[in-house]
Amino acid sequence: MPMRNVITTAALTLTMVALGGTSAQQPTSPTPLLDALDYLEIEQLVYRYGFALDTGADNGFGYAALYAPDATFTGTNQGPTGRTYQGRDRLAALSRGGKRGPNFVSHYVTNVVIEPAPGGAVGRTYVGILDIGNGGNGAKSKVDHGGLYNDVYVKTPQGWRFKSRSFFESTSGAPVQPPPAILDTPRALRTASTSSASAKTPGSSSKLTAEDYIEIQQLVSRYPYALDQNPDEGLSYANLFTPDAVFRQPRTEGRQNLATMASRAPHGPKYTRHFLANHVIEATAEGAVGKQYLVAVDIGEMGQPSSIFLGGHYEDVYAKTPEGWRFKTRTFIASATATAAEAK
Repeated sequence: MPMRNVITTAALTLTMVALGGTSAQQPTSPTPLLDALDYLEIEQLVYRYGFALDTGADNGFGYAALYAPDATFTGTNQGPTGRTYQGRDRLAALSRGGKRGPNFVSHYVTNVVIEPAPGGAVGRTYVGILDIGNGGNGAKSKVDHGGLYNDVYVKTPQGWRFKSRSFFESTSGAPVQPPPAILDTPRALRTASTSSASAKTPGSSSKLTAEDYIEIQQLVSRYPYALDQNPDEGLSYANLFTPDAVFRQPRTEGRQNLATMASRAPHGPKYTRHFLANHVIEATAEGAVGKQYLVAVDIGEMGQPSSIFLGGHYEDVYAKTPEGWRFKTRTFIASATATAAEAK
């Protein structure tokens, strides 16, 4: 990995160790190949980040558990030289600050790029940090800020974890820290051979193959297109579900009713409104479950201002059918900060 990819002065030594940077004291280590499930599992780590941070789950330790024990998070926007948090206790305390709640959503992560590197892998992601009105009230919602993360990942006995994560706030002016390196030119993907094409969920005998993960990802990615563009009176939307599927809020059951619901929503051949992020997938004995963030944006036409209509998250149950993976249930839960009782 070229040294131009090392972008955080405060974490230079840590990053050189993780990436196998060359020096008189640090020998070069080979860059390993990643298999398909490595890429998918790192994506899942990145997508779990928003849920863990925004909910403050397990008194902040749900967030801290995404990191290796000695890992660091650096917020380069915190003070003139940034601030680094190391160790799970400090990371858990970081997760307990600010707005939190079991249904709260704020960190929308997208554009995940992963590259093999000595010692593991590195990655880059965009993040939009939204202030969603309590209960999903779009009139109170706004884009707070955003930027990008630069990551170093390490494979542990518990799975892939962050070795380091640095946040850079988006700005077109002079940065506080040295600017992030430009990504390498894309290369043909080379993956390691693997004796198993499946991943087991801890505590479950069920497993998903890499193909299952990709097919479920594609199912969810098709959802906004079928709903917003709706080229066939809701048929494309309804066919994403099993024949007896249930959508909640409003409760709608069966493909015909789902098609009718989709047709009553605003749509058009170029209409875009539903933006999904942070797609987490878990195997179950019956198939799989998943969740992801949603923000519905009313994009202004002809120069009119745009606004956030609502935000929250979906909770899904997926079923593998002869047609492929489909939604068995899909439930929308509006974003809300914790009540006093929930925050205890």
